[in-house]
Amino acid sequence: MNYRVIIFGEDENGFWNEPTFHSKLQDACEYYGKVVNSNSPDFLGVVLVEVNHEDFRVLNRVGSTSYEVTYSFGVCRVINKKQELVVSDI
Repeated sequence: MNYRVIIFGEDENGFWNEPTFHSKLQDACEYYGKVVNSNSPDFLGVVLVEVNHEDFRVLNRVGSTSYEVTYSFGVCRVINKKQELVVSDI
C-alpha cells in the first residue's frame, strides 16, 4: 500500500498538477496539511489517496467549489465547465 497526494491548480500557463508518492500515511498527511495551509494563489485543490494493488480509497480532499473531482481506478479527473482535465494516475 502507498499514498498519493495530488495537488492541482491553474496559472498563466494553464492547468497543472503535481502528484507526490509516500510509503507512510503519516508522511502523506503531513505533506497534505502543508499544501492545504500554503495559501498558494494558483492552488485549486488537493486529494489524499490510499492506493492498494487492486483498488484505491480517497481519504480526504479539499478544493474549489467550481471544480468537481471524479475518481476511477486508473485516473483522477478534475471537471470544470471548459473541459475534463486529467489530474493524475491513481
